Amino acid sequence: MSPQYQKLISLLKELFQTDQAELDFGMYRIINQRRDEINCFLEEKLLPQIKDAFST
Repeated sequence: MSPQYQKLISLLKELFQTDQAELDFGMYRIINQRRDEINCFLEEKLLPQIKDAFST
């Protein structure tokens, strides 16, 4: 992974606050319940979609 992509992932994780278990209200409750899915998307599925979007 490129440093820019790693920075993007880091910023998105910070934005979604997936590491903040104490936030348990509203949308954060949903994010906490789907944390594994969000991390899987950010770390595995996002890069191919980015490459595909920029290749066309």
